[in-house]
Amino acid sequence: MTFTSDLGALFGGVFKRTKGSKPNTLAEAQVEQSYCISEIVTSDTEMRAFLMTLGCYAGEVITLVSKLSDTYVVAIKDARYSLDKDLARAIKIEA
Repeated sequence: MTFTSDLGALFGGVFKRTKGSKPNTLAEAQVEQSYCISEIVTSDTEMRAFLMTLGCYAGEVITLVSKLSDTYVVAIKDARYSLDKDLARAIKIEA
């Protein structure tokens, strides 16, 4: 019998991130930290196209400048953008 230590994967992500664990999406990221975008996860082609126009694609560096309620201000390359929570959840990141 094999056990997994990743309860989020085991139970479909119903558990919240614990303090000290790595964020999976931009919505879970720490303010004033830079991350590498690993992928954009959405079935909405318009959302994906919009994020691409901002320069938000796998391999690009993104910095969470500030987070106010459900609004995320990010820096990508030399520009700043304001994203809503749905967009932030679609951006998978790596530390």
